[in-house]
Amino acid sequence: PALPERVPQTHLTRQLRGPRAPEPDTGTDAATPEEVADAWADYEEGTKKVEAELGADQP
Repeated sequence: PALPERVPQTHLTRQLRGPRAPEPDTGTDAATPEEVADAWADYEEGTKKVEAELGADQP
């Protein structure tokens, strides 16, 4: 026998079956590649600093 055919969204409650509201536009990211690279470098530097501090606390 054939497998049952799936009917989309039948598992959802009635309130969720209707059309969805449009998602708010968050805009585009205006950061340049250099700004992103600088932010990532700052993040990595902070992470390494914390790891070093935590490592110094352990015997």
